[in-house]
Amino acid sequence: MFQIQNPIPRIVEDPKDLRETIAGLKLVPYLGTTSASSHSYLKLFYDLYALSPSFSSVVEDKSTFAFGGEIDIVDRIMPGVLKDRIPISEADRDVFITAIDDIGISPVDILEGTCDLFRNEEISGNCYLKVSGVFLGDRWKFSADVLDPLQVLYLADDSTSRTVVHAFGELTRKGLTDSGYELLRVFPYVKQSKSLIETVFHWKTQKKKWYGLPRGLSTLYWQFIEYSIANLNLKISQSEFTTAMILAFEGADPKTRGPKKPDDEEGPYSRLQKTAQVLKKIMTNEGNPNSPNYDPSRTTGEASSMAVVEYPQGGKPPEAIPIRINRDYGYYMAMLNKASDYIYSMNSWSKELSGMVQTGAGIGSNILMDLFQIKDEAVIRPLQDRFSFRWQQVFDWIAEVTQNEQLKQRSIVYSSKLDKLIKKFNASKNNQQAPRGDNL
Repeated sequence: MFQIQNPIPRIVEDPKDLRETIAGLKLVPYLGTTSASSHSYLKLFYDLYALSPSFSSVVEDKSTFAFGGEIDIVDRIMPGVLKDRIPISEADRDVFITAIDDIGISPVDILEGTCDLFRNEEISGNCYLKVSGVFLGDRWKFSADVLDPLQVLYLADDSTSRTVVHAFGELTRKGLTDSGYELLRVFPYVKQSKSLIETVFHWKTQKKKWYGLPRGLSTLYWQFIEYSIANLNLKISQSEFTTAMILAFEGADPKTRGPKKPDDEEGPYSRLQKTAQVLKKIMTNEGNPNSPNYDPSRTTGEASSMAVVEYPQGGKPPEAIPIRINRDYGYYMAMLNKASDYIYSMNSWSKELSGMVQTGAGIGSNILMDLFQIKDEAVIRPLQDRFSFRWQQVFDWIAEVTQNEQLKQRSIVYSSKLDKLIKKFNASKNNQQAPRGDNL
């Protein structure tokens, strides 16, 4: 009789002004086509990141473990080639730090920028870094700014030189007019004048022509389930229903009830309305001032515990019809656990490392240490290497602009919090196992 509809297509349908903007300016939407855009999918990904506890925990944990420490400087690493990271002297490290600081990009900028880039790539499959250089006096000064993927779109008619529109406000004609926008060239193309040079580094999860897709795309529905179940329980807890039933009253005789009278006049209709109001006051939380449905004009502000109602002589007593509200706690927990399992698994992370599941032992337990070592090698280090190579790409380009070859001689690497935990545990374990002399 009834068809259950998928709510996501309705949520991600582009509003009319966004569709007209994309079609009129010939922009490439995140999904869909210029004439039939589905750019709002991108906003859905960010909304679910904010509303899905499991997915947001995965992203923030990986960001903290991979980029929540410090950076170090080593001899240059060639991407894709297995090579030991050769440490350099303190003097050489200071020379490189001074070189990047002189151009305007500090180690703190690198760490904070990396966290934002990683977060955007995990959520949307894309991250954008705008690098701008200004020639002041006798030297170049650069800045590196992470762009919001929600405000960056490619121009469809410029597929060769790769130009993007970066909106400063809403991505509509009114937003572009009121807040403004800028046209940027995507690396290796640059936008250059006499004293200004800038480009946008666009890194994505797949080698597609325009945009990447998030690695955890297959868990989209499960993220939505996590949000939906929490939202459903919120609505139930704030519902007017405290007593779940309907009372059915026998209506007046059609032959004798006459025309409908105003509320302030006595009659079958007004008596029914008054009875309904009295029952509503004791059967719902309408009298609670904290209720979203509280109406001071219709209630005293205090819920009643008793009510007296009257029904006409000879009439049948009201019949109670119970209402079953879906409060199946076991079902909800099973669905939440299943959704969380899929989200963690697809994103290569562990619930134990997020504190979502207790291992039954402390940080020194074998279970946690095994997880530390597995995730450090399989997830954290490859993630750190990926962004080390990306910053190396940025500094190589700046080196060509500034003719500063020092920027090409070194690579930045990130310290690992998991690696530190493993070393501390091993050191503590060795101390506990060290032989002790006999007490005299």
